[in-house]
Amino acid sequence: MPASCNLLPSNTSVLKIKILYFAGLISLAIGAVYFATEMVANVFFIFTLIAYFLSKDEPFWLAFFLALHDGFFGFFGAFETTLAALPGLPAIEVTQLYILLSVIKARMAKPGYRPFYQTHLAILGIYLAFLVLQGYIVGLAPAMNIRFRVLKDIVPLLAFYSIPRLFDTKKSYRELFVYLFFIALFAFAAQAMNIFFFQSPPVYFGISNALNEFDMEITPDNPYRGFYNVDVVLITLFGAFFFLARKTKGFPSVLCYLIIATNLLIAFLSASRGWILFFSLVTVSFFLFIEKLSPKKILAFAAVSSVLLGLALFQPAIQTQAEGTMKRLQTLKALKQGDITAGGTLLRLSVRGPRVMKQWKASPLAGWGFSDHFYQYRDGHVGNQNILMHSGLAGLLLLYSFFGYFLFKLGALSFRLPPDHPDKKAALVFLIFFAGWFFLHSTSGQQFGYFALPTKGLTQSLFFSLGAYLYYSARGGRTENSTCTANQTNEKEELPERPVLEN
Repeated sequence: MPASCNLLPSNTSVLKIKILYFAGLISLAIGAVYFATEMVANVFFIFTLIAYFLSKDEPFWLAFFLALHDGFFGFFGAFETTLAALPGLPAIEVTQLYILLSVIKARMAKPGYRPFYQTHLAILGIYLAFLVLQGYIVGLAPAMNIRFRVLKDIVPLLAFYSIPRLFDTKKSYRELFVYLFFIALFAFAAQAMNIFFFQSPPVYFGISNALNEFDMEITPDNPYRGFYNVDVVLITLFGAFFFLARKTKGFPSVLCYLIIATNLLIAFLSASRGWILFFSLVTVSFFLFIEKLSPKKILAFAAVSSVLLGLALFQPAIQTQAEGTMKRLQTLKALKQGDITAGGTLLRLSVRGPRVMKQWKASPLAGWGFSDHFYQYRDGHVGNQNILMHSGLAGLLLLYSFFGYFLFKLGALSFRLPPDHPDKKAALVFLIFFAGWFFLHSTSGQQFGYFALPTKGLTQSLFFSLGAYLYYSARGGRTENSTCTANQTNEKEELPERPVLEN
């Protein structure tokens, strides 16, 4: 098989060197944020933003700026890597500026293909503009920092425009997930350290004195509730399923199994019931309906999981945490018995949901938009109710029709592809994963909506963009097994004049 048909670039050593560069840049960022002055940190981040704008290596820089907001081994995180954009206004996160630059680059680039959901996305964009206007009409404080907050809420959604334009080859997605897998493994290491030593890595190594609510001794009645790199862990679980389903060479299956096992363990050790159920349900569904388990596959996954679990339970702290997690899971039995508070541990159904719905009923059709009223009563613990209050019934139906259209098109694509096509099962991964993701949105915390944090904007746009590119590529009839040459590695895959599925 020609080198460019492999899952990784033709020269794998180049990617290994780039991973070292990535680790080096992360190390420099740690130095700038935790050891240098604010001015030095600002200069460093300005330099990285300029370097990104001049670079064509989109996977490298998306992974880097995603790590700045989502964290890396306990370092960084939301609101920790910022620049003072304008005097008198709150600092803006570096990842927000990255998204703005990506939009400029996307406008300058010639689009390689048109996402099949682009029209629906444009309609959502128009409704988003209406919600901003509605906020001003209903009432929004005139202070610049308040209005600046609205801007920061919607900037991450611009990634839905830029990512499909900048990531228009299979190679770009593959390289990106190599970096993200790297981050996810360090997320597991950070969580393990926090449980072992009751301190986050920055605090344990004496680099930061900023204790968080999880830097404490754990007991079965008060388990550790931390979860590092929430969005990266989520999207890498999807990525591991996706690459296993595609059956392409060059990406070791054992790495995908390792990511699945570690991410499941991360969710379990977080004692977060919604995340445990989400990850468990999608994993079981994947192995039952897509990656049909053969004895060899069962042994491979069981071996990786057993080693990880055995090493984890060897530590008394992990044993204590596991006991606390099981106690939290057992509280769900109360729901079956009619106790909507799950033994006093769940307020979403009894307090949070009704409180938000009361506000929605005062403006049911269009909600409250980006108004002071919305910001006063918003509650991310109840996702569907919060969307209703924010955007009304009209906004919720528009958003969920977009999801339905996306899933229907990929489901229909899978049905029409021949059994041996590598994208047939890969398309189904989007369906089962989104079903679990929406379950999390409905039971644990808001994931979707007309506003987002940078990490959610980037990971969600990545998910939908990869689905759009899969649809584009599969309908064009080009696969990993098609004839190709080494000098085509960086070329876009063009649709033939008559796509195979339309013959």
